[in-house]
This record gives sequence, structure tokens and C-alpha cells, in this order.
Amino acid sequence: MKFKKKYVLYIVIGVIVLALTIFPRVESTPQNQDTTQTPISHGSSSNYIIEIKGEVIKPGVYQISSDTRLYEMIQIAGGLTKDAETEFLNLAQNLYDGQSIVIPKKQEEQKETSTTSKISINQASAVELTQLTGIGDARANAIIAYRNIHGGFSRLEDIMKVSGISESIFNQIKDDIRL
Repeated sequence: MKFKKKYVLYIVIGVIVLALTIFPRVESTPQNQDTTQTPISHGSSSNYIIEIKGEVIKPGVYQISSDTRLYEMIQIAGGLTKDAETEFLNLAQNLYDGQSIVIPKKQEEQKETSTTSKISINQASAVELTQLTGIGDARANAIIAYRNIHGGFSRLEDIMKVSGISESIFNQIKDDIRL
């Protein structure tokens, strides 16, 4: 009987030792597999948060893919209204995270000849902007920086939101500018 108890004891100890050596190996295999799959599961795509307003059907804040272009963003926002002015928009433009896009409204055409000679505050270069009365290099650069950050101007009066453009300067240039 003592022989059987010793024999059973040795078998139980052997099973325990065997179990302890086998189970850690089984657990380490899935961990190694997870580690090698982690870089594959993380794609390079990311999302941007974009605000679109002005002359679109559904203005608002949208989460979009980082490779979305302006024309696609307009489609996501339900399309353009009938009053939207797209002549000076780059519809193929890349978007960036946190961007605010303003789709401007068409201005009533007063005189076709005077409209073509006006300077577009949404498209003009710094050199063109300095042709305006009271606009030097610093103000021209401030206008360009503002429109890059805010997506352009939707009304002529919005130029007064630019640092350094007061109401008196606006009154001096309002007849010489357009969107």
C-alpha cells in the first residue's frame, strides 16, 4: 500500500510539474502573435474635424477622412445653395484638421466692368492687396493669414475681423474689393 501511495504521489507531482511547464508556453504563443499583429492593425488613415458654413445645404461640423478634398466636403454637407459663389474656390484643395470653410454668397452684380477691376479679398496675393488704400505689407499678410485660417471671407465686411483693419480703412477700400 505504501508503494501505491508513493507511486500516486509521484504521478500527481509529475502531472503538476508538466502542467506548469506546458501552460506558460501556451499563453506566450498568443501574446507573441498579438505583438506581431499590432502594427498591421493600426492603419495610417486618420480623421479630421472640419467646419463648413456659408452657402451649403447642411452647414456644421463634420468628421471626415484625412484625404477628403473640398469638393467632397461640399457633397457631404449636402451640396451648394443656389446663391453659392464657387468661382474663387479651389474645389480640389486638401483640407486640414480643425479647418473652417466658408462658402461665400454671390454678390449682386452692379457693373461688370467695375467688378473685374476690383481686388478679390479671397484670392489676391499680398502684392495685389497692397494696391488698396491703407493696406501695406503687414495688413496684406494679416488678410492672407486670416483667410487661410478661416477659409476665406463670406461678406466684404468680414475683412474688419482682420487685425489692423478698422471701419475707416474698410470704408476706404470697400469700393475697390470683392469676394
